[in-house]
Amino acid sequence: MVKSKPPETYQYASAGNGTFNHLLGEILNQSDGISLQHIPYNGVAPALNALLGEQVQIAFASLPSVLQYINSQNLNALGVSSPKRSPILPDVPSISEKIPRFSGSLWIGLFAPKGMPKPVVDNLQTQN
Repeated sequence: MVKSKPPETYQYASAGNGTFNHLLGEILNQSDGISLQHIPYNGVAPALNALLGEQVQIAFASLPSVLQYINSQNLNALGVSSPKRSPILPDVPSISEKIPRFSGSLWIGLFAPKGMPKPVVDNLQTQN
């Protein structure tokens, strides 16, 4: 469907320039025949408001930030950026099922100030 429309017919929202959400859209834009216009917002909440308000057609967002909207059927999950389907949404395909080699995974670290007491650090590192 996206390939059959004129370039930049579809706009995608992100949490801002240079964010992971923005980069996923640019990776998708490098796919054959896909041209989405990036609309940056100041965070994921304004981007989702634009999507829910139909000011943009697509958004890249983390699963925790959109799950409530998917479950309430206010948003349709088109795909996940991980190489495989998410166990949380097993019926939603991985984008790589349609676009080979598309993949995007985010690493998040937990940081604390220098001098944090060792028992606190040990407790945080052993939590599951």
